Amino acid sequence: MEKSAVSHSITWRHPVAVKSVDIIGTTAYAVSGTPADCTSLGISKALFPSIPDLVISGINKGSNCGYHIVYSGTVAGAREAFFNGVPSISMSYDWVEGKSNVEDYVLGAEACLPLINGLVGDIKNKCYPTGCFLNIDLPTDIVNHKGYKMTKQGKSNFSMGWRKVSSEIEGYNIQSNMSTDLDASLSSESNELTTKQGHVLFEREVLSSNSTFFYLKLPILLFGIASVYSAYASLHYRCFFLYL
Repeated sequence: MEKSAVSHSITWRHPVAVKSVDIIGTTAYAVSGTPADCTSLGISKALFPSIPDLVISGINKGSNCGYHIVYSGTVAGAREAFFNGVPSISMSYDWVEGKSNVEDYVLGAEACLPLINGLVGDIKNKCYPTGCFLNIDLPTDIVNHKGYKMTKQGKSNFSMGWRKVSSEIEGYNIQSNMSTDLDASLSSESNELTTKQGHVLFEREVLSSNSTFFYLKLPILLFGIASVYSAYASLHYRCFFLYL
């Protein structure tokens, strides 16, 4: 289910639906809620008998660095674990339309394995740093990445605006990688207000980007993020729970 830009929102007024699914023989569940809901449920012992040693949120379709983490649900999935004292990682891939493909997610996962293994070692040795979680941003050309670099939170951002539309069909959907999908609005979740007469409709639009600092970087960037912001942007959200 599309859950881009839901930030750290949670489901409060009604139950979430949970369904068992098969992912290569792994014990897995599909959850109707937000990314934060998925993490919260997964570490609550309501689904699994014990609390995981590590939560991995992602891989997100689209970069999540700079101020993007404020809107990112992928980052929120990791933050929710952090709030509850569980080590966590959020992972995002700088998807470029016409250049990237689904196989890049496999490459991204493989590129992150050394980092995950390192964190697992720190957790086992009880030297995992508290007070933060890790946000990993993968470059578009993963195969030719220049290694790993620990850096600080930046200020890259998209300038957003609004445009008036006459119907949901006329509007478009902004994807998690900040591109637009002209067909996505046809299958998007309906808003009750838009079906009533007398309401005026507005769609978000991307005006400009000041993201030159991060998007020109080729190494895999690692951001240590404190618990100060809310966030989301994942097209097909996945949250993995690792037990040691």
